[in-house]
Amino acid sequence: MKRYITIILMGLILLLTGFLLGLEIKPNRTHPYLPPLCSEPYIPTSTEWKSLHLTAEYNNEQGLTNKFIQTHFSCYPYPEWFQVILDLKCQPTWNHYLGNGAFDVSEEEVRSALMEAVKVVMKTIQVPMPNVTDDVVKMEIFIRGFPLAVYEKGRLNFKENISFKKGGS
Repeated sequence: MKRYITIILMGLILLLTGFLLGLEIKPNRTHPYLPPLCSEPYIPTSTEWKSLHLTAEYNNEQGLTNKFIQTHFSCYPYPEWFQVILDLKCQPTWNHYLGNGAFDVSEEEVRSALMEAVKVVMKTIQVPMPNVTDDVVKMEIFIRGFPLAVYEKGRLNFKENISFKKGGS
């Protein structure tokens, strides 16, 4: 028993000595196909970890609202803004997307449905990161891979090539 305690104490002393001398245990992992910068150790920030977790957890097909199904979700923190990529498709009960950026309902109806989806996504993001608010989010919104709109600073702006049914729905 005394022998094991001595071994453990010696190990702790060596570890503490290495720590005090500033010795660093580095993994000997290199990737010859990448530039040297990519093999350098990197410690992600809390925001980067949370973004990675959100992307991993929510990047799947799931019902978002009663009008839209989310098919892709990813997010990336940048120094000046928080980027979100969101791809949607219509729920079978609200199938008003005709393809190629065309809808058979009014712009107001699509805007309202999209804003509802944006609110759900924002609430999802704000659970782990309450400081990610409308004023720092830039959300690129696609429908079946087609660029649809950008939500930025609390405003939803449709891309130029999107068309809607004229008048009411």
